[in-house]
Amino acid sequence: MPATGNQSVVHNPWWGAFLKVMACFFFSITNILIRGISSFHHEGGPLPFFEVAFLQNVVGMMWVAPWLTRNVFKKSLEQKNIHGLRVGTSVLGVSFWYASLSFMPVAESVALSFMAPIFALLGARFFLQERLGGLRGVAIGVSFLGALCISRAKGAAWGGFDSWFVWLPLLSAAFFAGTKLTGRVLAMNGESAREMSAMLYLFMVPISLLPALWVWRTPTSTELLWIAGLGTSSIIANVLLAKSYAYAEVSFLSPFGFAKFFCSLLLAYLLFNEYPKDWHTWVGFLFILLSIFLLSLEQKNLPAYMIRKPA
Repeated sequence: MPATGNQSVVHNPWWGAFLKVMACFFFSITNILIRGISSFHHEGGPLPFFEVAFLQNVVGMMWVAPWLTRNVFKKSLEQKNIHGLRVGTSVLGVSFWYASLSFMPVAESVALSFMAPIFALLGARFFLQERLGGLRGVAIGVSFLGALCISRAKGAAWGGFDSWFVWLPLLSAAFFAGTKLTGRVLAMNGESAREMSAMLYLFMVPISLLPALWVWRTPTSTELLWIAGLGTSSIIANVLLAKSYAYAEVSFLSPFGFAKFFCSLLLAYLLFNEYPKDWHTWVGFLFILLSIFLLSLEQKNLPAYMIRKPA
């Protein structure tokens, strides 16, 4: 973070919070558009989620293409194995996430997606040798209780954890955690966010094309507008999210990420009349919210835990 960034953290934390909430709003728009175009809500029939993922990657590639320089290729080639792993986990994370939005209500999918920091924490402990403090251990247990509660809410219709529907957002969260961990390794080795984003989209486009061709249906002009909209909203969300961390600390902003759940819930209700009807979902979400609060609390009081320890 630049030197001026420290002053921004002191003087503008609530501006950072506003940017984080706005990022969550645009992420929610992205989720709603995916839900609308790839599920039964779409009047013309659902567009396969593999195809939606590929087309969104194409839109993202158009935004980051100017960042692809010879220097980026040279630096990335030195860490090609880590980049390859990051691309693989990202493609799987996106695929499972789009599948979850196709088959599950938005609110339940988003609530379970908040398990990603827990999976990232476990991965950091086992693969990066980061310390696991007491509060973090409690947060892991609380978060899994939340996931079990949300699964119980689906039990009557889908069979709880016996149903593959419930596993979709959890698998997505696990693979996205892998993307974050590999991104952390690349950042520790000197790569910038721009370089990582450019290389990520460069390889995600051809890889995501393969499953898309298997289920390909020629999109209509209206569907292409939907794709352009969700791709643009995703880019805006990521830009706002990155800017929010220039004005406030991660530990301060972390709880505001739950705005994504409430924004998604509101939009899903207004557009699709979808909302959690079982109290287990709400209890599960509160457990997961508490787990993220515990993580942010420890991060604020014990920032050394966030630093990789030598083996």
